[in-house]
This record gives sequence, structure tokens and C-alpha cells, in this order.
Amino acid sequence: MEAFNKYSSNPQKYDVIFMDAQMPVMDGIEATQEILEFEEEEGINHIPIIVVTANVLKGDRERFLGAGMDDYISKPIKKEELLRVLENISKNKYSKILKKKKI
Repeated sequence: MEAFNKYSSNPQKYDVIFMDAQMPVMDGIEATQEILEFEEEEGINHIPIIVVTANVLKGDRERFLGAGMDDYISKPIKKEELLRVLENISKNKYSKILKKKKI
């Protein structure tokens, strides 16, 4: 909930969101869905959401990406993976076309 509240109160402040998959009140998937809905409702540019998780079982990556997250980094974070994600962000590889706000 805190991640969503911080982002939604000042979305232009952020270039990327590193989302923990397991948070106490609202998990990373729920927070991601709230953020995606907010972006669509407000008609604002999508901010890449990168899940950071210790969940590395078969299918976990696909589950997170299927929930709307843009990429996946496992814990402990490896420098090469972080650099790969940052490079993708700099090349706008996580851009999403959002629907315009309905009036």
C-alpha cells in the first residue's frame, strides 16, 4: 500500500519502481495492478515495474510478468542483472501503450 501511495501522490518523481514481491499489507502483484490501473485512469506514462524477489521456482518469473510487472530480478541481486534492467529502462524497452483517460 505504501508503494502505491508514494507513487500515486507524485508519479513524475519516479523513473522506475523496484517492487518487492512480498510486502505486509499489499503484495507486489496487488501493488503493481493498482499502479497500472492508476496510470491508465490518469492517462500518464507507464513507469517500469521490476519485481525483486527470492521466489525463483519454475513459473515464478512468468507469474510476475503475467501480472503486469515489466521484468524480474532474483535475490540476491547480481550486478549484471541490475545493469541489464537499467540498460533496458534507458532504451525504453518497458514502454507500454496506455489507454487515454475517459471523460
